[in-house]
Amino acid sequence: RLITGTYFLVKKYNNVSTDNSLNANNQQIEVQSKQLPDGMDDVRRYFKDKQYENAAKICEEEIEKNQNPIAYFYLGRIYQEQNYTDLAIENLKKAANLKPDLFEAQFELAKIYYDKGEYDSALEYLNAANKIKANDKEVLEKLVNIYFERENKEKSLEFSRQLIKLNPNNYIANVVLCADAINREDTVSAIKYLKKALEIQYNTSDAIYLAKLYMSKEQ
Repeated sequence: RLITGTYFLVKKYNNVSTDNSLNANNQQIEVQSKQLPDGMDDVRRYFKDKQYENAAKICEEEIEKNQNPIAYFYLGRIYQEQNYTDLAIENLKKAANLKPDLFEAQFELAKIYYDKGEYDSALEYLNAANKIKANDKEVLEKLVNIYFERENKEKSLEFSRQLIKLNPNNYIANVVLCADAINREDTVSAIKYLKKALEIQYNTSDAIYLAKLYMSKEQ
């Protein structure tokens, strides 16, 4: 009979390095995180070409005229690219406050707080972004990572189920679903998810645990 443990026991037994896993996911997210809103095409072009001075000048003029949230967004992103984090947050918040359904502003704020390790604030903006644009892979990856790090079984499982459909190669999502399968004594599913996790990121603890799952299946 399969000896079932709790979700947290599985996490501890597998010796999952959340720091390494988060960094691996961040590398993927950094490449993808080029989301820009519609509007202000000249600014978009300057921003993508890294002509930040020209982009900022147009944004400041637009803000002076009509408090355009897209202008605040781009100004925040310009500060973000230049590592002026406080100014980036200030302008992105203005964009989000003026236009709460501006997904890109909500997500960039979440990303900044996530990178700073301020997960309460990151969750606030991630959840706002998720309400605007459900099933966004980048948002779900960060939600899974934070809730897994915080050992929140229900939330990490909820978002892992959504994420695995969009990105079957997310290591933490596979580990979370494996743990859930073990808790439900569903050895077949546990093996499937743990095998996938090993393909993504091999470690000896996972391999040993997979062998134990196969042994329990044969009993």
